[in-house]
Amino acid sequence: MEPTTPASRTLTLADLDAAKDLGLERVEVPEWGGAVYVRELPADQGIDMSDEMAAIPKEKGADALFVLLGHCLANADGSPLFGSVAEARQHLRPRS
Repeated sequence: MEPTTPASRTLTLADLDAAKDLGLERVEVPEWGGAVYVRELPADQGIDMSDEMAAIPKEKGADALFVLLGHCLANADGSPLFGSVAEARQHLRPRS
C-alpha cells in the first residue's frame, strides 16, 4: 500500500488567475555581446504562434524562426521585445 499524503488545497478561479506560472529566463548571447530574455508564452499566445507557423509556406520555412523569436524574446519585465513578427524579422534577419 502506498503512503497517504495530505490532500492538496483545491484552487479557486482567483488562485488560477493570480498564479505566476510563466517563466522568464535570461540567456547569454555572446555573439551579440550580452543577454536576452526568453519568455514562456501563455496558452492563447502559444496557440496563435503555432497557427502562424503552420501558415508559413514550405519554401519560406526559415521564417518560422522569426515567428518563434518574435513571440518569445522579451524585455526584463516579461513583455514582448518586439511589437510584431515583422519587426522581429527586420531586426534579426541580419544577425548571426
